[in-house]
Amino acid sequence: MIDSRNNSNARNFRGKLTMMLASLLLLTGVFAQEQDDDAVILRVDDRTETVGSFNDRFNIAIRGLVASMGIPMSDDLLLQLDGMKAEYLTQLASDLALLNEAEAQGVTISDEEVDEIVAQSISTIPEEEVPAVLESAGFRDLDHYGDMVRETELIQRYLDGLFAEMEFSDDELNTWWDANAAQFATGEQVCASHILVEDVDLANELITELEEGADFAELATEHSIDPGSGQNGGDLGCFGRGMMVAPFDQAAFEAEVDQVVGPIETGFGQHIILVHEKVPASEPALEDFREQAEIGVANERIADIVTALVDSADVESHPELLNLAPPASDVPAGEAAPADEEAPAEEAPADEAPATDEAPADEAPADEAPADEAPADEAPASEPAAE
Repeated sequence: MIDSRNNSNARNFRGKLTMMLASLLLLTGVFAQEQDDDAVILRVDDRTETVGSFNDRFNIAIRGLVASMGIPMSDDLLLQLDGMKAEYLTQLASDLALLNEAEAQGVTISDEEVDEIVAQSISTIPEEEVPAVLESAGFRDLDHYGDMVRETELIQRYLDGLFAEMEFSDDELNTWWDANAAQFATGEQVCASHILVEDVDLANELITELEEGADFAELATEHSIDPGSGQNGGDLGCFGRGMMVAPFDQAAFEAEVDQVVGPIETGFGQHIILVHEKVPASEPALEDFREQAEIGVANERIADIVTALVDSADVESHPELLNLAPPASDVPAGEAAPADEEAPAEEAPADEAPATDEAPADEAPADEAPADEAPADEAPASEPAAE
């Protein structure tokens, strides 16, 4: 998704790009086939990409994507994702076409700006740990990371410029909204806290203390065995139906506001629940989400622009050099993966603008980047999980 006029969407967009960029070279030892790293696998007008640099970019992107999803990286997973190289090669052609157009339109970034962005992105990392962090993220050194920063910023500034010049009619916003409004709807929610203990007798004792005026948050901090919410006074935030295990879910939604409920037994133990607020289901209105609608329409326009750029460019691609590995389960022990066998490329979401594979301007490598903040209407990870 492209970002809008220097607001939080810009930061969110770049933050997502960070997660696509922050890891690298592990695949080098995974695939047994030899490759000519200097062979040109992609040319877009006068800009070329070798097999070696393509693999670097792919490994950064795929490991960053896996990290953003919170999935542990493994050799087997890398083998399974190797089939995405074909799709990524197509995506890279779009990225290079965007980079060429950005430069053709006179978009620039100074060495000083790049240095400042790099310095800011690693500012929270102890100096002695920077080389190891960069290496684990896949970057050879700061210069390599800086090169990725430069490319990303050039493309981002070009996209910023396109968005800044766009105007949106009510008709096209309404058309987009009719097709996408459902994703902004929210169901009924409750905002609650809980105290989780193992013993039902202790739960009943705590309920008695609460009835006598004890503070719920203080008891949660002292007694709850939920390591997440317990240290936060038992606060679970707001959550919708079906997000908790069934007994907890039913009790929370049937409880009155400020009414202590429990003990409720689940596979996690004995719960004492206190509902703070009930949020009714809502039907979204375009006027409340106009900015998101503008970004959605802009994404569609950007996709058309990128397609036109690629169609008009002189593109030479050599997917036969991808040297794809089949799924790990299909490779007999001791045998190398066939070089010419391609796994099906996964389909990218249709409503997202092409994301570049470059390092974002103002974020640290993904190993150091904070996890994406959960939406306000979702309960934190420490809450009872659905069974």
